[in-house]
Amino acid sequence: MTSKMSTLPCMQVRSVLIKLMSVCAVLLLCPASDELSYLVLLEAALLLLVCASTQLYTQHTAAPRGTHPLLEPLMEQQQLSAALVSALLGLVVACQPMPTKLALHSPPTRSRPTVMRLVRSAAATVFWIPLRTYQYIVRQKHPHDGAGSPLSDLALTLLLVLAHYPAHHAQLQNGVRQGLHQLQDTGSLAAASPRNGQAAGSVSSFSFARLYDYFAAGPQSEGSTLLLYTLLHGCKSFQEYVLVRSDPETLLVPVLQQLYRANKRRANHLYMLQIIILILSQDTSFSHNIHKVLLPGSVTWYQERMLQKISLGSLVFVVLLRTVHKNVGQLQDLYLPTNTLAALANLAPQVISLHSHAAQRLVGLTALLARRWLKISQSSAAGDVVLSPPPQDLQVLGDFLRILLEVINCILALNLARNPDLVYALLHKQEVFAQLRGQQGLTDLVNNLQAVIDYFNSKLESINSNYATAPEGQAEWSVDRVLELVQSFTQSWRPNRLKHLPEMRFVYEEEAAPEEFFVPYCWSLAVAGTAGRLLSWNLGQMALLTQLSEVEVSGDGTGSLEGQASAASSHWSDEGPAAHAQPDGIV
Repeated sequence: MTSKMSTLPCMQVRSVLIKLMSVCAVLLLCPASDELSYLVLLEAALLLLVCASTQLYTQHTAAPRGTHPLLEPLMEQQQLSAALVSALLGLVVACQPMPTKLALHSPPTRSRPTVMRLVRSAAATVFWIPLRTYQYIVRQKHPHDGAGSPLSDLALTLLLVLAHYPAHHAQLQNGVRQGLHQLQDTGSLAAASPRNGQAAGSVSSFSFARLYDYFAAGPQSEGSTLLLYTLLHGCKSFQEYVLVRSDPETLLVPVLQQLYRANKRRANHLYMLQIIILILSQDTSFSHNIHKVLLPGSVTWYQERMLQKISLGSLVFVVLLRTVHKNVGQLQDLYLPTNTLAALANLAPQVISLHSHAAQRLVGLTALLARRWLKISQSSAAGDVVLSPPPQDLQVLGDFLRILLEVINCILALNLARNPDLVYALLHKQEVFAQLRGQQGLTDLVNNLQAVIDYFNSKLESINSNYATAPEGQAEWSVDRVLELVQSFTQSWRPNRLKHLPEMRFVYEEEAAPEEFFVPYCWSLAVAGTAGRLLSWNLGQMALLTQLSEVEVSGDGTGSLEGQASAASSHWSDEGPAAHAQPDGIV
């Protein structure tokens, strides 16, 4: 067979492969009803992924037409795109485990076995046997666990790779991306009446309820998070469906949990998670509703303190503020704190009943940045070359401080009476804000906060003086007592004491060349998810992923890429998505 194939002309081989790809695309429309069909679908998805992998061997994502001789003909088959999108989403959401009678072929390792390698392998086997037994008996497989559903994991990888292919550079239309953007809900009448007079078969449709349940099933993998981002950003119908759901906590809590546990080496995943929150925060109704949802019990995965009787909106504040606090110390990567603070600014006008821990984190982070900004400003004014950072760093730090002051000011200006814990936290850190008075660019914000501090200080001092003249002596200022007094003083508070300032709103927009980030990111997930399990990749020949030197395959078969975070961060800093400030009222 090999000798015959080698004599075929190159164009004839290409023609055969294109026809085979078309057959594979059609096969993916069939259900995986038994072992044979499951294996056929797996091989069909693998073939399509391999044929699209020519992207890995080009340095530039925006390649001219003819660079990808197999992927481009697949993009031209517009009549299959809508059905292919629906079929791949069905495979992803089904999370169908591999039949017990099937076993995946693992590519052999290239390195020769040594005595030490055999000893380590034996020791690892002894360790993994009881652990795997425990996991099999006690723990349930998570629906996003790629090891439990190779077909679902591979379908997700293939869908992302095809959807983010920049076909416009080759004067083509990406039917897969168009299918995702025009996706309609099969459970609504919109699916029965396609937009713009399109034929029913040319519009992809899927159950939005099934998609929502898939994303809400638990902490997302990087691939499922990227799919959620792709749908929220590109598919208006799905975004509207998510925003009007009456149970936002089922989707948002898993996202917050992943954001809380994010590993710094997984910078791309961290970006996607916080941008999902930023996109959702742009909707005023959604921002208002999350503060009405009271989470039952306690948030068990939050380790800093016990969080009980906390609203979903307050939990969003806590996790976002924690993320900024952990990443604002180093100003090399500005997209993460900028987009996180942008989400906080969007949420601020609707904040009610902010939890005490969220209020303490908000005021505490503001005070921390204020001290740092004041110290650096004084060093720069004194000409201290050692302590003075670059001027742009001082400017960035000042911008972050201003956004946090805007958030506090907005909450107090609109809902002071409904946020007594924020007033208490402000009184507790009042000496820091006093130092900001007179600072250029912060005058109006600081004056408003100082007006609040002065008002409640005067009220508390009057109570203290009354107690001092009484026989019992001075009042006992417990936290509960001060909060009770603050709540009572808000009844006589008049909002016109504060100067009206325009609200700061942010809108997420992709940069002009988003493929510079998304194409390498998708392929890094593809290589990591299949290496050592389904395919054998030669990373040394991959021009697209030049910073990736090694694929690590964990015990459960899922892969990770060495150097992925740094590679993604560089792409992100140059071409990645960001939030943009807009005038008041523009969403």
